[in-house]
Amino acid sequence: MDELLVALVAAGAALAGSAVTGFFAVRAAERQAGATRDAAQRQADAAWASAQRQADAAWASAQRQADAQLEVLREGHQAQEISKRRELRRQAYVEFLNRVDQLVAAPTTDQRAASGIATEFHDRVEQALNIVRLEGPAYVIPSAEEVARRPGDAAKRDSFLEAAREALNEPLRPPAPPLLIADPE
Repeated sequence: MDELLVALVAAGAALAGSAVTGFFAVRAAERQAGATRDAAQRQADAAWASAQRQADAAWASAQRQADAQLEVLREGHQAQEISKRRELRRQAYVEFLNRVDQLVAAPTTDQRAASGIATEFHDRVEQALNIVRLEGPAYVIPSAEEVARRPGDAAKRDSFLEAAREALNEPLRPPAPPLLIADPE
């Protein structure tokens, strides 16, 4: 029986040793699994943060690109507006001079008929002068008014032409940009 007892004690010790080893192996496996899970979570968090930074950088880049394109469009639109304004001013000056030339060239054979024609031509000159007054600039208007008062005076005409050329060659300010309401974000 001694042998049986020794065998039972040995088997019990083996079982107890296996249980203790198994317990510590399970604990070690749990710690390793926890460490692996924590490492995976840190890696996932880092990947998420990196992706978020890339997305933010891409968004900022796209925003800058859109702003640059808007600025190019705005500048192009301003250039077109300036060109259009200059052309309108030029047309007003040309129309005024054409009306003055028509007044100067109007026939004056019959006094009564000439008076009616002259009044009609004076009215046309006055209409064209009003357009010049609207188009400006202010320093052109007095010389245009002098030409309207003395349509045949070459010196007055030359003075107007000089002022008109200066006005057409001066840099025009772009129109005020439209008010944009900013996004509160």
